[in-house]
Amino acid sequence: MRECAFYLVSTPLHLFLSSAIALQNKDQDNILIFIDQAEVENNFYAQQIELWENSPFQQLHIFPGRIKGLLEKRRSRKNIFKQLAQLVEEFQPTDIHIGNDRRIEFQYCMHRSQQYGRAKGHYIDEGTYTYIGREQSQSFQDAVVDNWVKKLVYGLWWKNPITIGGSDWISSIYVAFPKLIHPLLKQKEVVGIDPEWLESQSLNEFSKQLLTAKDMDADTVSAVDVLIALPHESIIAKNETYKSSILNLITQLKKANKNVAVKYHPRDKETDALGLQEAGCQLIPSQVNFEALLLIFPKNRTIIGDFSSVLLNARWLRPDLKVIAALENKESISPLFFSLYSSLEIEMVNVEDIHTLKNL
Repeated sequence: MRECAFYLVSTPLHLFLSSAIALQNKDQDNILIFIDQAEVENNFYAQQIELWENSPFQQLHIFPGRIKGLLEKRRSRKNIFKQLAQLVEEFQPTDIHIGNDRRIEFQYCMHRSQQYGRAKGHYIDEGTYTYIGREQSQSFQDAVVDNWVKKLVYGLWWKNPITIGGSDWISSIYVAFPKLIHPLLKQKEVVGIDPEWLESQSLNEFSKQLLTAKDMDADTVSAVDVLIALPHESIIAKNETYKSSILNLITQLKKANKNVAVKYHPRDKETDALGLQEAGCQLIPSQVNFEALLLIFPKNRTIIGDFSSVLLNARWLRPDLKVIAALENKESISPLFFSLYSSLEIEMVNVEDIHTLKNL
């Protein structure tokens, strides 16, 4: 039997990173497992994986999440466990990858795999938590109450992570910036993800495929000079100067003959709440994932966003880009965030001062 690796994925970021890692391990059977999905029957990314001609995955499975109602949730979880147990028995994976080792699906797969030989657990960089840690994981609520509730409900196999990626199930961690990882993760085997892994022709084709499916083409993206990734509409609503500041910046950029594209948050209810298309911006469909854009974005351009993994990914995947964090108040951010972004040479500016930016 060939060695087999499971990749448990819940976000587009981890789909891309899992694909990049799987492409480096073609000597294994790679099984892609979507977890915690709001849509199962018509899942966009699952459909696109099926259409991906050079996919590194031999099989695809998908499981729901975000179930409402206690009884429905328990019934769904029981069914998911049953199907995962069958997959573990069938493939007997030697490696299981996850972007958040708090996920019960991952821990259950690790638990079930022990009877077939000890599978290794691998954490794939989640973004922010990898570098600043998850302080809540060591709180009394998480470390004691939640930990023992899960052990009682699921079994003693549940292992509470001291931070994301830090559970006893994890042997190695795949990370973008090995030198900057949180101290609690340094006890693990650290594997730096090579940006060249995401520059493969196969992943480039997949990125273009995703854009085409959302009625975009690579030529449209290649004409962009400045890409603005907006935060969730609830954050914008709290800042009275956000809209005017962004519009002032766009006005200046258009006067300088810059092509500006804007990507709203994927969970926003409105398509163009700030009316930026009327201001001369190209709207990137919110459901187009950022990683697909980054892989074909032209060189030496500018990305503007808020404090999120979006900017970390931009700095890591595309070191040639100018990356700017537009903040409500840069003086109030935590020292950990400030240190991380400074180390990565991500420029920080208050939203109200964003129009003062030069050389974009």
